[in-house]
Amino acid sequence: MKRFLILLLGLFTYTAHADEGALALKTEPRDAKIYINGTLKANTTPIILKLAPGSYQIKAEAGNKQAKLEVLIPDGGMVHKTLYLTSSGVALTEIQNLIDYYQPKRDAFETQTEFAARQAKLRQQLNAAIADLDPRFRAGTARLDKSAYDINNGRFPLTIEWSAWAKGLSLESKGSIQANRDQARALWGEGQEKAVFIKADGALLVVLRGLEQHWAFEGDEARQVKVRQEKIKAKLETERKAKLEAERWAKLTPKQKEAEKEAKKQAKNRYTAYPDGTALDKVTGLIWMRCSLGQTWNGSTCQGEATTFDWERAKKQQISFAGFSNWRLPTIAELRTLRYCSSGYCNTDSSYNKRNVFGGKNEELHFCIEDYESPTIVATVFPNTPTYVFWSVSLRASDSDYVLDVHFRNGVDGFSYYGNNENYVRLVRDR
Repeated sequence: MKRFLILLLGLFTYTAHADEGALALKTEPRDAKIYINGTLKANTTPIILKLAPGSYQIKAEAGNKQAKLEVLIPDGGMVHKTLYLTSSGVALTEIQNLIDYYQPKRDAFETQTEFAARQAKLRQQLNAAIADLDPRFRAGTARLDKSAYDINNGRFPLTIEWSAWAKGLSLESKGSIQANRDQARALWGEGQEKAVFIKADGALLVVLRGLEQHWAFEGDEARQVKVRQEKIKAKLETERKAKLEAERWAKLTPKQKEAEKEAKKQAKNRYTAYPDGTALDKVTGLIWMRCSLGQTWNGSTCQGEATTFDWERAKKQQISFAGFSNWRLPTIAELRTLRYCSSGYCNTDSSYNKRNVFGGKNEELHFCIEDYESPTIVATVFPNTPTYVFWSVSLRASDSDYVLDVHFRNGVDGFSYYGNNENYVRLVRDR
């Protein structure tokens, strides 16, 4: 009878007999349940399992991670396998050439369909390994440059030292990641050097681990190309808008043109816009927030999405802004002063008054007509205003379940049920 002596990690010995084989199995992590053809065989590795020659389905589980593998056990021999468990259950075993995962080449005997299927499988394996930070796929080391951190744009420069195999992908070594000040401080606090991986998602995407998430890396050259493309796009958009405006203006009658010029002149002279995010209405003496609640004033414009509120919450907003804390919800009369009809024409619909819409108060309904710009507010003073309804603090006279408002799509007066409607808010204060 033939005998073979096999050493495993210097810890295990196994003597193989004829008509008998073995599987030497390691897993990462080590505390994994091992199933052979569906039967639990072990709760940790490394381990040697005596098996009769033949094909076996191996499954390893540890928490929400697993790996599956089919192995063929030869007569009188031992098969060595290492399983890296992933959340996708894809078994990543022997890796011959890492670049093959990123840039696979079609075999002469492969059809295009077969090649596409193999590419998809490789990408699935690759991205599963990167999601689990499989150290075998580490592509290099990123070094953050704190001295060059751009606090205004949230750009954190870094340099990547690529591993030998990753250099074959011809990726940039200098670039940056986006991180605001708090994120950058925390990222730096975890250490100057970061492990780098390369994810394949249609195109190659460099990622590094930090702050419990992956950060997209943007190379300096790629960013310069992107900036040039954005400038070209912005120029084309400006030209498109100018063409449309010229066509619109050409269609106006002389009377309409004069009315529009006068409206814009009055709007320009009415407000004094301050760089602290407030604006003075020189007619009423009121001070307005230039941004809708929920947006952020960045020194030149309103950023982000405005927030909608039900009426009770809108009334209770206590904001400290631009050095003042006496901001409040405007009355309907105050809110209507913000309505701006760029066409120079604001219609009064007396038919609404006949239907007693505003409770018999002989109050006229106004809205913009002709060819006006939307939102119906002076956009240079109140940028990025939503084209929707804004609350006032005033109740409808004939029915106190409704609150008077203004819709800034067309400047129309209206009212909303305060119980379940959510509208936007712009706060005002007395000078």
